[in-house]
Amino acid sequence: MSYNIRNIEGGDSFLSDPLTFEYTNRNTYVLNAIKEENPDVLGLQEACTKEHTNPFASPNNLSWFSTLEGSNGLTNNGYTAYRGLSILTSTATNKQMYNPIYYKTDKFNFIAGGTEIITASASGSDKKSATWVILETKEGGQRFIFISVHFQAHSEDADKAARIENAEKSLALINRLKTNYDYPVILLGDFNESNGGGGCKLILQSGFADALAAAKTKVNDSQGTFVKDFVTILNNTKLDHIFTKDLPQYAYISYYETVDNKHITGSVGKYPSDHLPVIVYIEFPIIH
Repeated sequence: MSYNIRNIEGGDSFLSDPLTFEYTNRNTYVLNAIKEENPDVLGLQEACTKEHTNPFASPNNLSWFSTLEGSNGLTNNGYTAYRGLSILTSTATNKQMYNPIYYKTDKFNFIAGGTEIITASASGSDKKSATWVILETKEGGQRFIFISVHFQAHSEDADKAARIENAEKSLALINRLKTNYDYPVILLGDFNESNGGGGCKLILQSGFADALAAAKTKVNDSQGTFVKDFVTILNNTKLDHIFTKDLPQYAYISYYETVDNKHITGSVGKYPSDHLPVIVYIEFPIIH
């Protein structure tokens, strides 16, 4: 599963963005949305920490990880966290951005992991990264590479060029990894463009398959993944994708869903994030 959970914004608290999100439990809603889907492996984007800019607010240091890895969080409910390294996206608030990965402790062994910057010279919010892990299934011993990425946003020509660079550097990382770990690859995240955009085209041309196209069962497959003001899904904006490469013989993608999780917030009537999660079921053959 891939989910951009929206970074910490807002002038008054971690939980409220006064411009677009006027209620106070967004962190809990995001956590509940993840728990409801119960993915075996999860790649997040925009999980971040920052210093508070309001001197009257408490606490002064805010972190998505207080929720994700707190007493009711994922790491106390059967998951192991691999945060990877952060990238500094704001010196004013010491804002550190992560693409963390969570996996079920009882299903996988951790083999290796890392984070790589996928922009050459960008700074601030334009700096992007890829976090990767090598996991091994405890049943059957199938190993695979799992990568969570976040590409450059917006639609100017410079942003389109930046996404191509993000793709090039992600593919270079994968090629280096496969020299030592020649395993199947699951590449997912917020690519900030359709699969016809320049960066995604490079990925597909390099031998990756779009999991949505390959899935035997599709749910909400025509639905966009970007939610304007946490209220309106823009159906021409499918920005979040899952790509696969070198799946073993007899492995297949049985299911793909763009998850409409508005019900999580109940009467509030908004979505937990400004992106929808996407989830796939990949059936690996058991190795004997």
